[in-house]
Amino acid sequence: MEVLASNISETQKLAQEIASKLKPGDVVALYGDLGSGKTTFVSMAAKALGFSARVQSPTFVISRIYQKP
Repeated sequence: MEVLASNISETQKLAQEIASKLKPGDVVALYGDLGSGKTTFVSMAAKALGFSARVQSPTFVISRIYQKP
């Protein structure tokens, strides 16, 4: 599935929608140019899932695992 968000409001809505459907063990792959909003999206999705820890950029790693405290 490919989804494009044109602004921060659309990004937040999409992040919340996807976060509400995630189950433990699910994997979300993101790709995009530098500055395309990947970290913003992950931050918003993590917040929607109840995470309060700082979210780091997903650009330069193969994976980041966030576990609920």
